[in-house]
Formats: sequence, structure tokens, C-alpha cells
Amino acid sequence: MFYVVFSGQVKVYVDTITNPGSAPLSTCVGVLEDGDSFGELALLGDGIRNATVTTSVVTRLLTIEKAAYETSLMRLHETELSARMVALRRVFLFSEWDDADLRR
Repeated sequence: MFYVVFSGQVKVYVDTITNPGSAPLSTCVGVLEDGDSFGELALLGDGIRNATVTTSVVTRLLTIEKAAYETSLMRLHETELSARMVALRRVFLFSEWDDADLRR
């Protein structure tokens, strides 16, 4: 899942290496607030988490499933690519190129 902090606050912890046989220590590496997001690395990396996130105050999270996240990324990519193609078409050298060549 991908998460957006709608309201509230969360803390991001990562485990640090300790002596063999002892429990790992967690270090707070960041605080996320309204509008911040997390979880995209686990979506892109086959579900492997790199951190633990806990709420610090009453928090509302928006959750986005992997399929919706990937669809949104694809739409964003296509929108950015279309804008770049429009810009390239304004350059005399590329004005007559077809879409397939510009996309490459």
C-alpha cells in the first residue's frame, strides 16, 4: 500500500545494527505530516519494507493500493511525455517527426 498523511503525524523508524544476538535498535529518521506520503518503495520493490511507521498523534491516512498507484504513475508519465513532445515540436528540427520517433 501507498499512504498519504491526510491529517496528523507519523514517525519513520529504521532498525540499526547492534551486537549479534541482541535486539536491533530503532532510530527515528523522519517525521511526516499533512500531505506527506510513504510506502512507495515497498510497492516498487516487491513489498519489502525499509522502515516502520508509527503514528505520533491522532492521524488519518489515505491508502492507495498497488494497482491504483501504478495506474496513476503511468498517467503521470504519459502527461509529462506529452508535454515534452509538444515542446519538441516547437523546435524546427523536430517539427516534422512522427509521434513514435519523438517518444523515443
